Amino acid sequence: MTTGVTEPRRMGSPVPLTGVVRSRRRRTALLFGLPVSVLLAVLVGWPLLNGFLISLQRITPTAPPGWIGIANYKSVLTDGVFWDTVKVTLIFSVISLAIEFSIGLALALMLARVVRGSGSIRTLILIPVMLTPAVAAINFRVMLNYDYGLINYLLEQLGFKSQAWVSQGGIGPMLALIMTDVWRSTPFFVLVLSSGLLALPHDVIEAADIDGASTWRRLTLVKMPLLFPLILVTILFRIIDLFRTFDIVYVLTQGGPGTATTVTSLQVYNDLQVGNFTSYASTEAMVFLVLTLVVSVSLIRILRRQD
Repeated sequence: MTTGVTEPRRMGSPVPLTGVVRSRRRRTALLFGLPVSVLLAVLVGWPLLNGFLISLQRITPTAPPGWIGIANYKSVLTDGVFWDTVKVTLIFSVISLAIEFSIGLALALMLARVVRGSGSIRTLILIPVMLTPAVAAINFRVMLNYDYGLINYLLEQLGFKSQAWVSQGGIGPMLALIMTDVWRSTPFFVLVLSSGLLALPHDVIEAADIDGASTWRRLTLVKMPLLFPLILVTILFRIIDLFRTFDIVYVLTQGGPGTATTVTSLQVYNDLQVGNFTSYASTEAMVFLVLTLVVSVSLIRILRRQD
């Protein structure tokens, strides 16, 4: 039997939304998001569209301009020089990423054990990141000098011969690029991973200690799985950054000797600025953008599976 008295709503219980309120909130959200959408369309969408339109044309110093459709894409996809630069970019990126992550994780684990002075240590470690890639490359070009470079001096003191790092054939020039990038970018991993280690739930770590797990098992079975999403996001950002590397290569080796260290971004620059093959350079950039998107989307799918 009902008494006709409505029971008062409990404090904190959600108020049901009517259709009018929902549509009003949706319009408000769209209104607030409109400026950002327009800004992204102008800053990102238009340059991409313009680059794609240029890639469909013939713009060279020796022929009249005109629309040629996908002819440039057919040429790029069968261009051995372009794919050699992609190979160089992948080798440089994978090796640099592996070294940076390994050293960064080791330093982050050591910093996690430091109680006093950890803030000052992190500040010192971050100094290389504050330098621009060009400045870092200039510093390493001096240190790698055959006659008076610091690295060759240290090699001589250890009983080894001096090396012409950036001018001789072999793996020397690639090692010079990798050393420069590792020195400059490893602090990025140190900062992110050390912050992630500090944010791990202490009760889980303590439970592993109580169960008698060794240091290695705590790292591989407890900490690394918890850090996995953060690690994937960090690797994603670094891969995108490595794929578009230009400054270090241009200053340190200029792609030499020959084309041994010519990454894709430098090849696009050479075709655009040196050869004046505007449409072909734009096509190379669009193709490499697609390759970068494929790698990025693959990592994002792995991250979603982990979540």
